Amino acid sequence: MRLIMLLPILLLAACGSAPEVHQGVVEFDEETLAFEVAGTVATVPVAEGARTEAGAVVATLEGEDLRLAVAEAEAQVALAERRLAATAAPTRAQELAAAVAEGEATRLVAANAGSELARQQRLFIDGLTPPVLVERAADAAAQASAQAKASVERLALLREGPRAEDIAVAEAAVSTARATAERARQRLALAELRAPGPRLVRHHHRRAGEAVQPGTPAITLADPDRPYVDAFVAQGRLAALRVGGLASVHVDGRTAVSGTIERIGERLEFTPRYLFGPEDRPDLVARVRVRLASGEGLHAGVPADVTFVP
Repeated sequence: MRLIMLLPILLLAACGSAPEVHQGVVEFDEETLAFEVAGTVATVPVAEGARTEAGAVVATLEGEDLRLAVAEAEAQVALAERRLAATAAPTRAQELAAAVAEGEATRLVAANAGSELARQQRLFIDGLTPPVLVERAADAAAQASAQAKASVERLALLREGPRAEDIAVAEAAVSTARATAERARQRLALAELRAPGPRLVRHHHRRAGEAVQPGTPAITLADPDRPYVDAFVAQGRLAALRVGGLASVHVDGRTAVSGTIERIGERLEFTPRYLFGPEDRPDLVARVRVRLASGEGLHAGVPADVTFVP
């Protein structure tokens, strides 16, 4: 932003007469910040009247529970990711070799159990063994056969690799955990109020230790870099003005600052508002807002003189 020197002498020559000066007051746009969650104010680290940078923390809530929730959610993400990695990992050669050996061992056990059952059955027929031994041999053979079958199925699954369905379930668990963690982080972020840009701290509405509800005003900030002046212009002069037109604003002790007409008020003002005659109407004025190109060194509330550039 730069200060623009205006040359009253040149304006006087161009217009044929001295430009009309309109009175106004320098003001700053203000915004009041509020927490979106309930809690207890922990800190208000900026003093009233101080300037802050964009993104600076201007107030915080006590958030230990929120931080713990974030830590827990992030741990769940890590666990879900590890489970997905284990599910999607290809079968290792060592696992496959072990499964092959296990299958061979269970097959031999099942074969031996089957042979023992056949032997006990022959002895029973010859009357050389009691029925209980035949029953035990039959149970052992059935169990060995089931173990051998399970080993064969496990080997087949290992050779096939991870199933798409299992991977999809594990991936969904990771997505859910990540979404939960993101919500926890967003909730933690709501425990801080940050300046949306370079700002001037106007007023603390809440102090440390005070409870707040969502939407309760916490701090008011002002934007000192884009001040404006509401100049009071007689209604007879309004026709010559337009939004976007140029103006010069002069504050005592300062070089004039350029500005742009931002708004022309639609409502006229006069005292008393409810009763005035034709002779008073030339004194009716409207607010014309002029946005200044620079706010360097300016303070809100100081009088200003506005001259509109034709």
